[in-house]
Amino acid sequence: MTPPIVGPPPDDPSAAQGHSYAGLFANADRDSVLQILADCRFTGWLGPQEDAWVLAVAEQPEGAVAGGGTALTTLAVELARELDTVVLVAQVERDRVLRLDGWNATDDDDREEPEHLGSYVSDPTADAPDDDISPEPFGSWFAPAYAEACGVPQAADELTEVLAEELDPDSVFESERLDSVLRLLDLPRWLISAQSLPGDVPAGPRRAELTRLGAGREGVPGRVVGVLTGVVRKRRRPPRGSEPPRPIDPTPEHAERDLW
Repeated sequence: MTPPIVGPPPDDPSAAQGHSYAGLFANADRDSVLQILADCRFTGWLGPQEDAWVLAVAEQPEGAVAGGGTALTTLAVELARELDTVVLVAQVERDRVLRLDGWNATDDDDREEPEHLGSYVSDPTADAPDDDISPEPFGSWFAPAYAEACGVPQAADELTEVLAEELDPDSVFESERLDSVLRLLDLPRWLISAQSLPGDVPAGPRRAELTRLGAGREGVPGRVVGVLTGVVRKRRRPPRGSEPPRPIDPTPEHAERDLW
C-alpha cells in the first residue's frame, strides 16, 4: 500500500508551487556513508540503515550540498567511488520536475570512475524554457540499468512505463511518480516526505533515528556552521548536467577553504 504523500498545510505559501527536495541512496553501511559525508562537509540528514540502503537528504536541494560548492551528483560519484557501490540521486523541483541519476562502482574491470547509469529528467524544458524542446520525459530508457543496479531487474518494464509517462502538471505531482519509482526499485520511500524534516517523517524514520550534519558536523556546532555555510551555498548553484566537477578533497588543510 502506497503511503500518503504529505503536502504543505493550506496556509503554506509554498503550496501553490510545490516542494523541492533531493536525496541520495547508497547501497552501503551507514557508518561508512556518514564518515564520507562528514569528510565532505555535507549539510543535511542521514537516515537509518534500511536493508542494504541508506538515504541522505540535502538541506538545500537546489544549491551546493557540501564543501567546495559540491553538487549532490558529485557527492554521489564520490560515495560510489570510495565505497565501490551503487548510488542513486533523486531530485524534485517544485513538484513539477523529477531528476534521477545513478552510478555503479561494483564492476571489477579496473574502471577508474564509477559507471554512469544515465540521467533522467521528467521535463527537459525546465533546463531550456526558451528552446524548442519537447516536454516529454527524457531518459526513461535508462530504467533497466537502474533496476539492474538496485537488484530488481524484474521491475525494468514497469519502471520504464512510469518514467516515460507524461504527467498532467495540473493534477499530478512528480512526488507521485517518484514514490512509484522508489517502490519499484525497493528504495526508502520517505524521501517524498522530506519537507517534514527535521521532525519525524511520516511513513519514515523518527527524529531520533536521523543524524543531522551541518557542514559535516553534528550537534549544536553543526547547526551553527550549517546556517552560516547555507547562506553561501544557496548562491553557489552547481551547473546542470552529470559531468562531475573536480574530486572532493577532504584533507584537513583544505577543510577551511572548502567549508563553503
